Amino acid sequence: MKETAIVVGAGLGGMTAALSLAFHGFKEIRIYEKSTKILNPIGAGIGINGSTLCLDKMNLSHVWKNAGHAVHSTRITAGNDKPSGFDIKRLLKGTILEDHFLVAKRNHLMKELWAECEKNPKIKTKLGVKISEYKNTENGAEVTFADGTTDSADIVVSADGIHSLGRDFVDPDCPPPEHSGLCVFYCILENVDKEKFPDHSTIEIHLNMGMALLMRISETDAMIVVAHQASEKWNVKSQNWTFDVSPEIFHELMEDHDFYKEQDWIDEKMIKGVTNLSHLGIYQQPHVSNWFRGNVILIGDAAHATSPFMGQGANQAMIDGYYLGRCLQDCEDVPSGAGLFFKVLNNRNKENQNKLSKNFTKHAIRQLVKLSTRPKVAPIF
Repeated sequence: MKETAIVVGAGLGGMTAALSLAFHGFKEIRIYEKSTKILNPIGAGIGINGSTLCLDKMNLSHVWKNAGHAVHSTRITAGNDKPSGFDIKRLLKGTILEDHFLVAKRNHLMKELWAECEKNPKIKTKLGVKISEYKNTENGAEVTFADGTTDSADIVVSADGIHSLGRDFVDPDCPPPEHSGLCVFYCILENVDKEKFPDHSTIEIHLNMGMALLMRISETDAMIVVAHQASEKWNVKSQNWTFDVSPEIFHELMEDHDFYKEQDWIDEKMIKGVTNLSHLGIYQQPHVSNWFRGNVILIGDAAHATSPFMGQGANQAMIDGYYLGRCLQDCEDVPSGAGLFFKVLNNRNKENQNKLSKNFTKHAIRQLVKLSTRPKVAPIF
């Protein structure tokens, strides 16, 4: 029986999974989200590529077209070296990702997907609900809430992020997420200088003790990402996913590391005026042995966390969400569908994760473009 589903987590992956399950024949999907707000996610902006193709398949092209901003070129600078760059639009011409390589404000994409979930009669969402336990039942799977009540369905999709309770159930022997020794600031710069930051472009800045990335994410705004070495305050032993942050704290780090002196793109006035600021520890998720146990299935960071520097975790989670619905539709029972889902995506995500984690501070955009168009990593349609 494959008619009902519970999705734990209303992030980009969870909402895409709900929409895909509805599109591929499920009759009722219930999303449970621990946050009381949908539009309060971590991260300023994300890169979307393969996920746009998945939305196309569900007749939801307008979602990424409304939220996304195309990336056509990138410039790379490192100290006094001569700047280099490449034409992304030309490199993608004739590939499946032609005109499908974009960046977006995370909130804008969340808003578009949320609107689709809200108007879909098969999908119901409840906020402010925390899950305390997963288990399989004779007829499907069940979740227990913090207040002791339960709900059950034919399948439970765990889209609950890197510190996933669902992963602990599916693979109890999997080691916890590992701090990489690096941290990253995310923020948005509004009303950018259009001469300094050309539209549809990115700027990759290699620093002595880190890296910065600037991306135009709309007609008026840009995303700034700065990765840096962890310190005593933001250390490798910390289990924090996010740190307390303010523009002043960001400015102090830029000064302490001489990041202002190493480049001409980001200045003090700019940093002190940013919005949507987050400061994250960069974690890597050890590969889990499987993405499902019975009728409980993992997607997104719960299964394969990717360094947040390139904003690719959300893109991969959305691809997962789409393929889960498609694989379950193509198979007679849940174990077969979940097994196919794992088989189709596991090797791709391993390669993607390994490549990005090793290269996210070296020619990050070039690495991402190459990975996005490789047959072993790009989605199969």
